[in-house]
Amino acid sequence: MRRITQAIMTALPLFIAAGSAQAALIDRGGGLIYDTTLNITWLQNANPIAGSIYDDGWSSADGRTSFPNAQAFAASYSYVGNGVTYSDWRLPRGYDIGAPGSPSYLDPPGPGQPGYAGPVGVGCEWQFNLYDCGFNMAPLSNELVHLFYVDLGNLAMADTNAIYRPGISGVNWGLVNTGPFTNFQNYVYWVGIINAADPTMEWRHFYTDNGRMSWRLVEEPDTYAMLVADGDIANVAVSHAPEPETYAMLLTGLGLLGFVARLRKRREGA
Repeated sequence: MRRITQAIMTALPLFIAAGSAQAALIDRGGGLIYDTTLNITWLQNANPIAGSIYDDGWSSADGRTSFPNAQAFAASYSYVGNGVTYSDWRLPRGYDIGAPGSPSYLDPPGPGQPGYAGPVGVGCEWQFNLYDCGFNMAPLSNELVHLFYVDLGNLAMADTNAIYRPGISGVNWGLVNTGPFTNFQNYVYWVGIINAADPTMEWRHFYTDNGRMSWRLVEEPDTYAMLVADGDIANVAVSHAPEPETYAMLLTGLGLLGFVARLRKRREGA
């Protein structure tokens, strides 16, 4: 019986640890999604501009907008909920990086992480793997790219060998998984680019319908926008509350201990 008790006591911390381990995306409630890897908070509504005065795209209610309007909306947006009021929102950020092996190529640590060397880009290098434009870009080159490929596990229309995958967008590749987000559009989103070498290249487009980053000479008001904030902006009570799985595993472990105790009393009284 002692061996059983010891085994349960050994396993119990593992149950608790497993429940405490958090995935890259955590739903903080109140419309906030926290990314533990990049230490940023996404607005859960992936099309917040729809119907606002900044919606100047194909209609006044679809959420498609120009880059200046997307920036203006981010600057004006104020979140109230979870016990906090927060107004410091922005568009997803990307870094203009060079080709793999070049001095400006982004190697870990990446954007938002200590030790990042900074953006020293050379433009939009089109490729099918680990560049900052094209398909299958380096995940840490862009917050929206990281969300699409890493956090949500979506696939690009083409693989890293420039072979186009069979199937259709939204089913076999593209925005198949939207995760905890709402109103995620299967088309194209604005990305703000930090480019110290060429500040005029401040915007690009990421196509969620095929996993491609591109830069167009003509900036058209036909693109959606997501909002992101630096850090974990949810209040402390929400941010540090144990996950439901933690409580479930803890109660399971305590239940096992109670069962062992009752069994021991029965044997001792026999």
